Amino acid sequence: TGDKKLPTIIHYIHKSSETMNKKKLLSAIASILLVAFAAPAEAQNETFSRLKAFATHIVQFNNNCPQEKVFLHFDNEAYYLGETIWFSAYVVDAGTLLPIAKSRVLYVELLTPDGDIIATNKLKLVAGRCYGCLHLIGRSETFSEGFSNKVNVINALRSGFYEVRAYTREMQNFGEGRYFSRVFPVYDAPETDGDYSQMQFTTTKTERSTNTRKTSKKADGLNIEFYPEGGALVEGVESRVAFKATDAHGLPAKITDNLTINGQQVAIEHEGMGSFTFTPTEESEREVNVTYEGKSYKFKLPKAEKNGYTMQVDNSKKDSIRVSISRNKVSPKTIGATLMCRGNLAYFDTLRWNNDKATFSIGKEKLLPGVQQITLFTEKGEILAERMLFVRNGNMPNNVKIAISSDKDSYKPFEKVKIEAKVTDNAGSPVETFMSLAVRDGDIDNGGHYTDNICTDLLLSSDLKGYIANPGYYFESDD
Repeated sequence: TGDKKLPTIIHYIHKSSETMNKKKLLSAIASILLVAFAAPAEAQNETFSRLKAFATHIVQFNNNCPQEKVFLHFDNEAYYLGETIWFSAYVVDAGTLLPIAKSRVLYVELLTPDGDIIATNKLKLVAGRCYGCLHLIGRSETFSEGFSNKVNVINALRSGFYEVRAYTREMQNFGEGRYFSRVFPVYDAPETDGDYSQMQFTTTKTERSTNTRKTSKKADGLNIEFYPEGGALVEGVESRVAFKATDAHGLPAKITDNLTINGQQVAIEHEGMGSFTFTPTEESEREVNVTYEGKSYKFKLPKAEKNGYTMQVDNSKKDSIRVSISRNKVSPKTIGATLMCRGNLAYFDTLRWNNDKATFSIGKEKLLPGVQQITLFTEKGEILAERMLFVRNGNMPNNVKIAISSDKDSYKPFEKVKIEAKVTDNAGSPVETFMSLAVRDGDIDNGGHYTDNICTDLLLSSDLKGYIANPGYYFESDD
């Protein structure tokens, strides 16, 4: 039927996936892609065929090399030296987010603030599940001196921010960026046992720790990074430019008023982030002026390219995504566009231009939930523009409802805690599954403040680089 029917065909097979395993499903998609790409003979040419071949290769690669994801559920958000980090691990297929039994061993590492690996656990996976612990103590040796044995602690740990990362051997094929990673504050051991009110880091630093990681240069009160939509500014083409404002500590800037960028009032949408439109020319000033807390700052926009493409994505509708592409006169017209989610191809087409503009829509009902990546590419496989967006659509698995009840409202230290958990689906029917539960003192603010969970991690944080402030915010509603 031609390549225009490809999204419908993929959607049909996706709906039938309940009765097919993933390997058979992807094989079927690859076979139908080959048929669907058989456009009428008069429409085929060498360039068009090469663009379609990339989409076919994506499906075949994902069929032969399925990706895995790991999530670790921890018992706390922060720790003290001498304590034990307990965790429960989940290994899932990156595409379906269902448990996968491909890998049999999970590697869990503990890294110091200097980046040294001080512990590696190799845990047996059963149906994508395992559990274990990491001890926040140095390596020790026992030696004799006279008539008594003494313990000498070697490489004693110091307080600071420690990283726990986890991966399978299969995930190593896709680079460390695919590993699960979580950073925890680890405080000095309390001077009095059980007194966790003091949260302090060791003030002395080793020679290594002062020289390994250089701090980046930051402004005193405000830093702004600019992100042209699609990846780059192009001369003579209007572009939407996103920005992220942070304070001197790298946290979202608490800006209550609008920013003024080159005389244009720009609203802050969330956590110091917003966007504005800009059309660069050869004479355009790259320098922008910003006023914040009574101070004036100057920043520079990225340099505009002589030729290229800009992308504007409208993700505000619940049922579809609308994509608009603009180009300047010197850029080639015959290019391909794909949309992928966690390595799975969901959309492919070639752009059809009208006065150097091209638009297309993608129905959200065909998409997996999570981070989507739209890519424009040439017949040689060169990436021209990329855009990531988040979709939480109807394909999101039904959230289970968990009701927790306890025999008392409050408990004394080390008193026995009795709780009951009732797990049901949206219809109120009981749900049977393996789950992990962490219980801690709700009155203690341990300084962790990590709002990530299995949902935000598997669908959002693990597919983006950099720090995401309060990722749970993006799951509060469907707006």
